[in-house]
Amino acid sequence: MLAWALVGAVIGMFLFVPAALLLLVAAFVDAGNRPGAWFAVTMPITAVTAFALIVLPPDPENEPPPYFNASLDSTDRFYDWEFNKRKEHLRDFGATSIEVYERAGQLELKVGIPESFMEGQSQDRLREKIAGLPGVVEVRLCAFHTCDY
Repeated sequence: MLAWALVGAVIGMFLFVPAALLLLVAAFVDAGNRPGAWFAVTMPITAVTAFALIVLPPDPENEPPPYFNASLDSTDRFYDWEFNKRKEHLRDFGATSIEVYERAGQLELKVGIPESFMEGQSQDRLREKIAGLPGVVEVRLCAFHTCDY
């Protein structure tokens, strides 16, 4: 049951984890057998460790770096020669990656930001250059989980 709870965590089967842990403990309980001190100490520690691994947020040092996400006015920009030429010049201002993709019928531009900019480059200047591309409606700074509007 514990294995299925971990496999099925995506569809909400993580709710079975407490019951699975109780079943594992019940396998060692016998009418004439009382758990020893080691068992009384390790079970709460194990439960707290499992809870912490599931609930606590991930380490921020392991999250991917922030990026800019720009909304474009039309899906036709994907074929726009001027837009494609100018977006490649974003690398001169510190962009690490440039991706154009469609989401929910709208074209979006994702521009990677380096951990540190070289001399003459800055995050604000890169944002200005992205906003200056033809067809860019809105530019947001995004982290792994959120985007600032």
